[in-house]
Amino acid sequence: QGFPSNATQDGSGKKIDAPVKPLRLLKHGSLPRKIRRAYDNNWKPIMELMENEVADEIRNRHVDGMNYDFFKSTYDEAFKGVCEKYPEFADTAKTKNWKVSTYCKKIATVKSQRKKAMV
Repeated sequence: QGFPSNATQDGSGKKIDAPVKPLRLLKHGSLPRKIRRAYDNNWKPIMELMENEVADEIRNRHVDGMNYDFFKSTYDEAFKGVCEKYPEFADTAKTKNWKVSTYCKKIATVKSQRKKAMV
């Protein structure tokens, strides 16, 4: 599964196979504990939020129909949807080159603040 026919070019223009497997299909039980914990804390939360924004487009698309334009459009749509749900950091995220873990930390902070406000 994934995008097995993905390819890129090296600096000299030579085509290089670069297959892509969706992170949502990652079975990480056999990973070392430190890496598994880093994935669960620093990647998984934002990836799940973004996937939920474009779930129908992803699940109903055959891998042969996935290309750069598909990835770009679904990423843009997912990012927009997450920013609408978390406007507290949407503007900052667009102007800075954040790492994925930064998004996850911000989302965790906002969720915590929202829970405290509800009590």
